[in-house]
Amino acid sequence: MHIGKVRYLMKTILIRILLMIMMICLYIHGCSGGNDTNDPNEPDNIIFVDVTLAWDENKDHVDGYKIYYSTESFSDHTYNTDSYDDFCEDVGDVTTYRVERLESHVTWFFVVTAYSSYKNESKYSNEVKKMANVL
Repeated sequence: MHIGKVRYLMKTILIRILLMIMMICLYIHGCSGGNDTNDPNEPDNIIFVDVTLAWDENKDHVDGYKIYYSTESFSDHTYNTDSYDDFCEDVGDVTTYRVERLESHVTWFFVVTAYSSYKNESKYSNEVKKMANVL
């Protein structure tokens, strides 16, 4: 075979290999080339997780407990249980409770109050926070 023809074939093979590598890279990393001006689609399949809380029993004529939870710290607000009704669960006379279906990858803040049969309610307990992660 003539040496010029061999070089031509080698160049052709090398160019085809380089083109295949470039195509694979574009496939793996996307082919937008950084010029994509479209917004990405919204996330699908948001996962919710459960968080279990436990506290010491209150011996002072308590009829039940309420758990308040929020994505904002309770220490940043004045004491006002009325403002958290959407994120309040009356859990009754128990000292552990599982708050269900919290959005994952979000930091949640929790406080507990005790209440009497006259519906008098204590101040907030100490605040705890938890990043709700998927296991």
